[in-house]
Amino acid sequence: MKQIAVEEAFVTQEIADEWTKVLAKGAKNEPGFRKMGETILANSPGTRIIHERLIDLGAGRIAYMDATGIDIQVISILPQVYRYLSLSWP
Repeated sequence: MKQIAVEEAFVTQEIADEWTKVLAKGAKNEPGFRKMGETILANSPGTRIIHERLIDLGAGRIAYMDATGIDIQVISILPQVYRYLSLSWP
């Protein structure tokens, strides 16, 4: 039986950079967006690992899947990021 992971996420470096800019401006009225940003974009060893895994859509992700027994991933962009940034961009 194949192991399928259905709640996997990704983000591009470009989106992470925009996210950082929005957070620097205060990310008004979106405490969840700020908190998620602190979790993923903060400069600490643990958050760097999370960030690196989120932006890796290549060999590193495949190696991690192999190591954890995942055959297929259904990945989507982090929904909170897309929603908030789409409202924030001109």
